[in-house]
Amino acid sequence: MPQLAPGESKTAIAPITVKPSGLSCEAELFLGPDEVTKVATSGKRPFSSTGVKQDISLPITMPSAEGAYHAYIDVYAGGLLIAAYQAIEDVVIVAPAPPEFVYVSDIKRKYYSASYDYFMVDVQNVGSVAGVCTLEFWTKHLYDRNGPVPTEWKLYTTVSHTLQPGEIGTFGHRKEC
Repeated sequence: MPQLAPGESKTAIAPITVKPSGLSCEAELFLGPDEVTKVATSGKRPFSSTGVKQDISLPITMPSAEGAYHAYIDVYAGGLLIAAYQAIEDVVIVAPAPPEFVYVSDIKRKYYSASYDYFMVDVQNVGSVAGVCTLEFWTKHLYDRNGPVPTEWKLYTTVSHTLQPGEIGTFGHRKEC
């Protein structure tokens, strides 16, 4: 059974033969629990019969609700239903798994100078869909020349990158000293 994502757009190519040639025809692809209930539809797509097999494009957007749906194609000639088909396989709507991010390196200091530190870490998207990975960099002063040492961590900055499945992104931040 084909598995598709909610809201995904696809185009079915249906080989249809209507005789004789020259008839005003329409074809409709729809998904539903039965041949009456249309949960998603291509709408009626007009074509002229040729008397031989022709490929008719039937674009459709998948339903938003997960589950299995029967697929049907109805063919009309002159406004009358002349053929009704049910596909051999159902269409299954499955929400894609969310992106999953893992650290593939330790946080490391890339370089240090009198005015700033530069820290970096590598993160990989091991999920099956693209996603935005956001990392927070926190800071805590270990000493203070002008008074007592702060003891609380503070959010210094946030860095985000969009990562494709399998992609490794290097997140870095330059911290002023």
